[in-house]
Amino acid sequence: MTAQESIPSGGTETYRSLCKLPVFRPVALKLLKTLAVGDPEVREITALLAADPGLSAEVMTMANSAMFGCTVPIRTIGRAVPVLGLERMKGIALTVAMQSFTRQLQDSEESRSAWRHSLAVAFVAEELAKPYAHTPEAGYTAGLMHDLGRFGLMAAYPCVSARAFSPVYDSGAQVLEEEQRLFGMDHCQAGACLMQVWGLPEEFQAITGRHHDEAAAGEVSTVGLVRAACLAADALGYEAVHKSALPALEEIAAGLSECPARVLAADGAGLRERVEERFASLDSTLRP
Repeated sequence: MTAQESIPSGGTETYRSLCKLPVFRPVALKLLKTLAVGDPEVREITALLAADPGLSAEVMTMANSAMFGCTVPIRTIGRAVPVLGLERMKGIALTVAMQSFTRQLQDSEESRSAWRHSLAVAFVAEELAKPYAHTPEAGYTAGLMHDLGRFGLMAAYPCVSARAFSPVYDSGAQVLEEEQRLFGMDHCQAGACLMQVWGLPEEFQAITGRHHDEAAAGEVSTVGLVRAACLAADALGYEAVHKSALPALEEIAAGLSECPARVLAADGAGLRERVEERFASLDSTLRP
């Protein structure tokens, strides 16, 4: 373990290390801010993407991929926005930005599991969005970004992260406790810090910061949706960190508010099948 990768002395040191991380795709970050706070015109989105030709090309490739299920070829960014809609464009831009960010990480089983988990939560949140009064596209975006703090800790402290995320834990609460011991903060707090440092809206800070909050279980909100999707993804076998025992989907449903619980309990087998189909549709560059 190098001096730069020694265990941080506390949360303040970890916060400083997170602040030093390179911002993922500045244009993507600006695009997320623009899409989050208003109703921009197509030409504004097009101009933003034109500032990063590499990002624009990746967005176009992903927009035409089986993962997003577009039935007609999309040749230009100007065409992509009206065809896919602003929410779907936000999800695509975030997918490209997140993938770029994870490429900075040391390749390991822990980083691959974390990426696989984030995608699974995005796919499940897309499926469960309606009972939470969200569009599937908004559910996908919220689910994909929920564990950004875990990736931030992995980027700042790769050796310590291997130690934190490789064991088998008894529960999610135990994972958070170990993160607090090793980093001085857990990955939820780290995610909220990154959202604040990068200037993203408070809703994004709540998603990253509160998705393990038990008080959110009964909320028909974005945080409630992501919390349910995170638990369901674990139950389907897409864990970020391995646990000795996982709750069944029926148990998870029992802890949700009435409408989401009814949907999850009634369609557990179908949900599993659709999530596995989404993974099968992934482009090779996105596969964990």
